[in-house]
Amino acid sequence: MKEGGGPKFCRTSHEILTSRMETGCADRGLAFIALSRARNIPSVFVQTAHRSWVQDLQKRKEQARPVVGHILVEVYINGEWHLIDPTGGFLMLGYDKTNPSISGRLYVFSKSLEVWDTGIRNIEENNETMINLFSGFEDANFDQ
Repeated sequence: MKEGGGPKFCRTSHEILTSRMETGCADRGLAFIALSRARNIPSVFVQTAHRSWVQDLQKRKEQARPVVGHILVEVYINGEWHLIDPTGGFLMLGYDKTNPSISGRLYVFSKSLEVWDTGIRNIEENNETMINLFSGFEDANFDQ
């Protein structure tokens, strides 16, 4: 798939795969999930926020810079849940699906079958959701 411009968080996996163009990690995650499910691999869309962005937001108590998050995918293989980064193309080792903190760098704030299940329909709604959620968040939660 080629990287391209365009709206984020608003295309279906079919639209992404047939266009052969992705706009970022959300598109890559949705495409990966579609292909995984086609192979009968249960998959979950995982939305995260970067710790540095959350800390910056809390210090300033307002949106200090663009929202920074990342999309990952949980896959169920051989009786275990694993975490994949479809953008980076790697398996994240030592994953504990019950811990919302990933390596102290990312914080899981949503898991769904796909992004639209969360009610988010575009990048603006995603950003607003993250700002509202993390404005009162305690950074100590990253160290769980």
